[in-house]
Amino acid sequence: PIGAAERRGAMAKTLTRRLRKRAETWLSSPRGQAVPATIVARHLRRAFAVTEWEMEGRDALAAEAAGGQAVILASWHGRLLCTPRAWNTDWGSFTTLTSQAYPGRLAGQAFVRFGQETVALHDRRSNRADTLPLARAVRGGLSLGIAVDGPLGPARVAKTVPLDWSRLTGAPVWLVGFSMTRFRLMNSWDRLMVPRAGGRAALVYRRWGVMEKGADMEAARARLEADLEAVTQEADRRMGHPGLLA
Repeated sequence: PIGAAERRGAMAKTLTRRLRKRAETWLSSPRGQAVPATIVARHLRRAFAVTEWEMEGRDALAAEAAGGQAVILASWHGRLLCTPRAWNTDWGSFTTLTSQAYPGRLAGQAFVRFGQETVALHDRRSNRADTLPLARAVRGGLSLGIAVDGPLGPARVAKTVPLDWSRLTGAPVWLVGFSMTRFRLMNSWDRLMVPRAGGRAALVYRRWGVMEKGADMEAARARLEADLEAVTQEADRRMGHPGLLA
């Protein structure tokens, strides 16, 4: 009897693992993410529509992008939800690079509902099959959105990803700082800023430049980090926050 009970327990655990794996696989698929992505997109659309926007540098970005020049739009992961408002699809095609992890794929699917595209890259294995055709598309005018400290942080510590893409494609990096007066900060590693309806919001754009081949990567990474921090702090200041929000 004890042996039979143990076998039943093992079978139950195996079944639970299989069901959990199937559920995770389904939730990670575009079909499984359709409903939550639609909910996120509707929330953002509603919040953005009734918010008073203040922007700096947007016309300069629009002029460069509308001329057929691909750009790399870089932000902190915690301000990623500004992406649908930070880019106007009238300027040209735009793809956000996200992680294969569920939150990243969900955000990407939500952005698709704003006319943007998304590519989910792997965090720990080669993405060569995806990056080569994507690099050709960027040279042809496709712009990229990249969370500089994603996908797992540490928060506001820049990685070299936007610099790597700039050096590979020749596309200039643009920084965008985003802030609001009405929002919720999630209890996540990046302290994700979730917009709320009403109030005011700021988008501050700065052209950072092109990562030249042969340039010192670590020096450029440190400068990119400092510059993006300054742009984000400027957006927070314009919204009346005394310092950079956590």
